[in-house]
Amino acid sequence: AAYYGPQLKDRKSINDQLKSLVERALGQQLSVNDDDQFFISLGGDSLASLRLSHLIRHDLGVTIPLSILFEQNLTLQRLVGLVN
Repeated sequence: AAYYGPQLKDRKSINDQLKSLVERALGQQLSVNDDDQFFISLGGDSLASLRLSHLIRHDLGVTIPLSILFEQNLTLQRLVGLVN
């Protein structure tokens, strides 16, 4: 993660990056209201979770366990906190 340090400094940037990664993994654009919901409620399944986990690891250099992506209370903001 040290290599990705500059990318992880700006919380807004991380929020935007994660939102983009979630959209890529789900294959749909998120609305402003979707920030309070997450993967399961937005239609995420096991394959989309694998894609998202891989995208986060590849683009941000952070490993997020799949079990976290299936938590009912995991929002985009909480995921940003975990990545930070």
